[in-house]
Amino acid sequence: MQTLKLDSSGHAVIVLQHFLKTIGQPISVDGEFGPKTLAQVKAFQSKHKLRADGVVGPKTWSLLYEHGYDYDTHILNWQSSSGRIFLPKEEYFQDIQPKKSIFLHHTAGFHNPAGVVHWWSVDDKRDPADRKIKPFRVGTAFVIGGIALNGNTEMDGKICRAFMEYHWAHHLGMGERTSGKALSKLNAKISSTSIGIEICAIGPVKKAADGSFFARFAVGNGFKDYPVPADQVCELEQPFRHNRFYHRYSAAQIEACRELILSMAWFFNIPIPDQKYDASWFEFNSRAAYDPGIWTHTNVRKDKSDCFPQPEFIAMLNKLHHDSKTFDPRKLPRDRGMTEMGYDEQPRKNYSGDMEDFDTMIR
Repeated sequence: MQTLKLDSSGHAVIVLQHFLKTIGQPISVDGEFGPKTLAQVKAFQSKHKLRADGVVGPKTWSLLYEHGYDYDTHILNWQSSSGRIFLPKEEYFQDIQPKKSIFLHHTAGFHNPAGVVHWWSVDDKRDPADRKIKPFRVGTAFVIGGIALNGNTEMDGKICRAFMEYHWAHHLGMGERTSGKALSKLNAKISSTSIGIEICAIGPVKKAADGSFFARFAVGNGFKDYPVPADQVCELEQPFRHNRFYHRYSAAQIEACRELILSMAWFFNIPIPDQKYDASWFEFNSRAAYDPGIWTHTNVRKDKSDCFPQPEFIAMLNKLHHDSKTFDPRKLPRDRGMTEMGYDEQPRKNYSGDMEDFDTMIR
């Protein structure tokens, strides 16, 4: 977020005033940083033992997000032994960073968003320096559920929040195949200043000789093929990243992704460019490492296929700039999509299963 002070105006001031109002301070949301807003900012700063100068810089913004951020539309309310399902705190970075971009992914896995988050909670690594088990701190703030391979739509379009989106975790993996410190540093910078959104989808699928489709996953020491219904397959006009057939993003997933993008852009003042999206936009683009806006994993990784250029997905992207002019997450129904689901949580230390187990965790 930009630094604000007396006489500032615009969308960032609206967000500031919204946060102050959410906290309970008497203020009008008009987008103008006048004397009344100045007084409320100073009161907030004094309460939190900051220098009460009325200038809204990084420290003030961090506390405002921590205390005034209230986005929860569509977020699933998981009922489990630990309450709402978040990644354990050691699995993500808890410092609050300004956000300038949104990166879109798909999971290369099954339909269950809670399974994806749980997978991230057990993917620890052994540090070569001291041989101790340490968390990878890999994940995205949001995971959007999909249609199960058996046709079950219970999770379709449902959103699981892995951690609060003003925190961060690694979600791009730039430099993971090299030892370059500069690239690793850039990777951390981009991950910390972006919000990741994962769509539950298998990714590339294969077509058998009989015309049926299947996805192949590593299971144990071998592989296992999973049949994919033909109505869940998207055939591209031209292959993308050497694949012509992909697991289709559902209409509910695309709509959930649209609302998340627009909401995150609103709350974090992330620009949505007025541009034309087509299949070529999904290719590698060095600008994605530096320019603010909306990007996908494929823009920074030539070895990835998330996200792929599904026509319906492209159509959604092309409407974003127009939709952003009138979209206001404060007007979304507060209880829309708030679903309580049962969840059988396995202790991390006892987990020894594979991806298929995660797909069947909710019944």
